[in-house]
Amino acid sequence: MSVVYRHSFLYIFLAAGVFLFSCASQYQAGEEEKAGERLRAYPLMEAGAIQAYYDGNVEESAGIFEELLRRETPDGAGERIRKELAFAYHEMGQAEKAAALLSVLLKETPPSDPSGAESRREEFIAYCLAGNTEAAQALAPLQAPSSESVFYEALLHRDMGNSRKAEELLKQSLAMQENRPMGWFFLGEVLAPSSPAEAEQCYKKALSQDAGFTFALFPLAEVLFKQERYKEAYGFFQRAKNSYPNHPGIAARIEEISILLPELTRGQEETRQRRRNAAVPPKVRALGKEAENLPLVRVGLAENLSSLCIKTGADYTITTITDGAAITDGVAGVDGVDRTDGSAGVDKTDGKQDGKQDRNQDGKSSYSGKALDQLFFEISGGEISVKDFKEKILITSREALVLSYQEAEATTIVFDFLSEAGSFFALTEDRSYRGSMEARPETGGISLINSLNIEEYLYSVIPSEMPASWPEEALKAQAIAHRSYTLAHLGQYAAKGFDVYGSVLSAAYRGAGGEAARTTAAVDASRGVYLTAGGKPLKAYYSANHGGYSEDGPAVWGGEDVFMAAVPDKLIPTRDAFLPLDELDRFIRGRPKSYSAVEKLHSPAAYRWEKWVPAEDIKNRVAAEASTGSILSIISRGRGISGRIREVEITGTDGVMRIPGDRIRSRLGGLRSNLFSIRSKAGKDGRPEYFIFQGAGWGHGVGLDQSGAAGMAQAGFSAGEILKHYYPRAAISREAP
Repeated sequence: MSVVYRHSFLYIFLAAGVFLFSCASQYQAGEEEKAGERLRAYPLMEAGAIQAYYDGNVEESAGIFEELLRRETPDGAGERIRKELAFAYHEMGQAEKAAALLSVLLKETPPSDPSGAESRREEFIAYCLAGNTEAAQALAPLQAPSSESVFYEALLHRDMGNSRKAEELLKQSLAMQENRPMGWFFLGEVLAPSSPAEAEQCYKKALSQDAGFTFALFPLAEVLFKQERYKEAYGFFQRAKNSYPNHPGIAARIEEISILLPELTRGQEETRQRRRNAAVPPKVRALGKEAENLPLVRVGLAENLSSLCIKTGADYTITTITDGAAITDGVAGVDGVDRTDGSAGVDKTDGKQDGKQDRNQDGKSSYSGKALDQLFFEISGGEISVKDFKEKILITSREALVLSYQEAEATTIVFDFLSEAGSFFALTEDRSYRGSMEARPETGGISLINSLNIEEYLYSVIPSEMPASWPEEALKAQAIAHRSYTLAHLGQYAAKGFDVYGSVLSAAYRGAGGEAARTTAAVDASRGVYLTAGGKPLKAYYSANHGGYSEDGPAVWGGEDVFMAAVPDKLIPTRDAFLPLDELDRFIRGRPKSYSAVEKLHSPAAYRWEKWVPAEDIKNRVAAEASTGSILSIISRGRGISGRIREVEITGTDGVMRIPGDRIRSRLGGLRSNLFSIRSKAGKDGRPEYFIFQGAGWGHGVGLDQSGAAGMAQAGFSAGEILKHYYPRAAISREAP
């Protein structure tokens, strides 16, 4: 029986127990007996409140906690219940109520108790979040301030328009805790009107501490623009555009700089062309005959392109195909589908034709050319045209066009390739790819697909996903896991013409330029080894860092994938029940010791993180799905055993919407995981100005934890032991090397 169902039955039992004890209290017994009954009911009610919260009934959970506080409580329980209720109040956008709870708690706390100082700080922060300036000022300055409380005191003065005091307090907070990107961001914001050069350094500091802090890019570009450093500003505006392609202010500034410095855009085009002319596609080591029986993987590199420019690495042929028929050789893959290629990129047509367009015996058009040709693909009216550098049309087709080589060692450069558009790691660069390249005409534009055998595909994926410098056994575990993932997903996007995406939608894939000797060795050492479950290749999901506890597949994506289990880091206890809310809060905001947090084998900003997202940004992100108006609250509607949120409910002035699963991260502003707490900071109008997400981990949190695998490998665990830990319900197809 799954954890979810076990807890559902438990909740029914607890509710029945509460009801029976409530009925029992109605008997005309003595006052002492009544008190005893209430105390016996207490732990059942608390468990029911916790269960209601994890089921997504946050308001019901708060109601039960409130009822518990109205009753006589066992010794020590009142403090815990108030902290749990405060956690729920913050999520419900009721910071004022959370502050009042903590105020009562402080009255009951002896002056000598060190927990009193912590509660006082939390009370102060809650009043700051609620926008109750008067109550917050009455508590300041705190006798035992922390970096966080000083940070909030700075924001209090910022909101009151006292920029000088806000600057002083932000600098004090950062002196206490230097690694706080949000502190540097707000300090930059305070300094920007009067000291743009200082603000510039603050924004750069925030970005250096957390590369995912992309909303610092636009204000950084703005202060550079203000200093008339237009060329530098232009570069940061371009980076900001990659992460926020629909931001109107960014596009306007880029256009403005283009008018101010027309030579900048002209110079960029000249530089781009010189770079293209000088570029030489690298030769790679190919598997040759070893690849004859390996499955072919078709990787979707890009969709909806209006044009693209490539450079060939050897003599080549471009051939029209239908549904990929021209790039297989009749050997069946793991799933029984014909998808092998003999050897990487080998041309199956009738040979090169010295720069001539011709028609094969089967009636399909083709064109053959030479190494180092620059080719431009464009689409118009559903027809793809391929031109040379003089804009001469070489071949046109309303069907897919495949460029292939007879030399298996050849690669193709794709120029100015934009990867992960809209994400914080959006990047434009030139990339070289093994195998064949397919340009497929679709309604929205050209789809670019790269086909190559699975092992050579892994040569690029593994170092794209995991640093090649990490321990060897971790690299092997990653290779086996992704080999399994790929085999299980062959045909996943058949309607689009490919198997997997060349992005984090499936796996990071940077092509031949991203390959490294250590990861290639790990792929070769584990060749043929993969995970199975239910007699099939396992969909072996993995993420960068699970924050100390992974999640089962159904809790993240729904469905009934029984093979992906939730497991803790080996240094963290297994949970047999949901954590109480105050413990969940401490787990998320703390930094428990784990293999996921080994020095130099993890990113501190991935293991534990904080992100402030403007309410207006969230409103704009969800606008395509629903018009919510101004955002009033964001509430979790269910959590898994790890604490990851299954669904969020967004309430606005004009409507309510729900966002499930893995989409939560992007819709709420590019969060690193679904394992987070929710708070909001009120603006001058009393409505949320920012939503504050404090979280743990990076990625969906299902399956192998890449940082955890590295930590385990450094501690002496083998690849097989690592895989058995993260995939306890799977089998390794043969003994791992």
